[in-house]
Amino acid sequence: MRSAGSLILASLVLFLPVYSGCGGGDLMMDRARQLQSMVAVRNLGTCIEIYISEFNVPPEAADIDELILVLEKEGYGDMTLDTLDGWENPLVYEVTDSSGYRIISYGADGQPGPEPQVEGRVSSYAEDIILENGRLVQRP
Repeated sequence: MRSAGSLILASLVLFLPVYSGCGGGDLMMDRARQLQSMVAVRNLGTCIEIYISEFNVPPEAADIDELILVLEKEGYGDMTLDTLDGWENPLVYEVTDSSGYRIISYGADGQPGPEPQVEGRVSSYAEDIILENGRLVQRP
């Protein structure tokens, strides 16, 4: 079963040939990947928020794969949760303190940076998309 992020990407890919002749195909594909990444981090964030509502703390997990196992074990996730962003890079999960967490897509370049900005908007596809405590703090 495909996730919502994958379906969004597949839907947008159908329209790319129309734009590729005008030189817009690469930009459209990057935008589709960016949207897929946002869907993936939001879906994981929703599962984590439900988990927190019951246990009052974010799940303890060393990485995104362990997070999925913890969520599935407790019944807050299923096999359709994406662990990769739109560029096929692994999402990053961090517990920031006893009640906080962060999910990060490192963007097109797969590298961290820049630092999170309060209500920051990214200006390039290489910049990070960050969901912190259920809120996108760095986004397109």
